[in-house]
Amino acid sequence: MKGGMVLPLSTITGEEVSHVYQGPMQAETNRFIEAVGLDRPVLVTPRQARQVMEVTLAADLSAERNQPVSLPLEN
Repeated sequence: MKGGMVLPLSTITGEEVSHVYQGPMQAETNRFIEAVGLDRPVLVTPRQARQVMEVTLAADLSAERNQPVSLPLEN
């Protein structure tokens, strides 16, 4: 307990479990690879992915500054 509570597979990038990689990004990564490799539809468009990233960055900035952040973010 020196480092606090640690939940298995809770990191965004995932963790190795036996001989496979598991975690929050594992299913999304596999789905993207299948979409590219097997010519299947993607779950989100590049524009939608960019919007999600922008909201995530805005939330981080807002918490860091302790102030509201306007969207869209400036470059």
